[in-house]
Amino acid sequence: RPLRVISRAPGLKLVVETLISSLRPIGNIVLICCAFFIIFGILGVQLFKGKFYYCEGGDTRNISTKA
Repeated sequence: RPLRVISRAPGLKLVVETLISSLRPIGNIVLICCAFFIIFGILGVQLFKGKFYYCEGGDTRNISTKA
């Protein structure tokens, strides 16, 4: 039923055809963005490994947590 509406309305048909034809270029852009996220994620892990969650002070007996 929705396909009949698309075939009867030329403007809507143009919009659907444009969306379908733009899927490949948008997919390429998403792939490039994912590659950048992975590269910078690996770089961040390598740069910041072992830097967090350590006690700075010498007196660790008086530390209270909210857990």
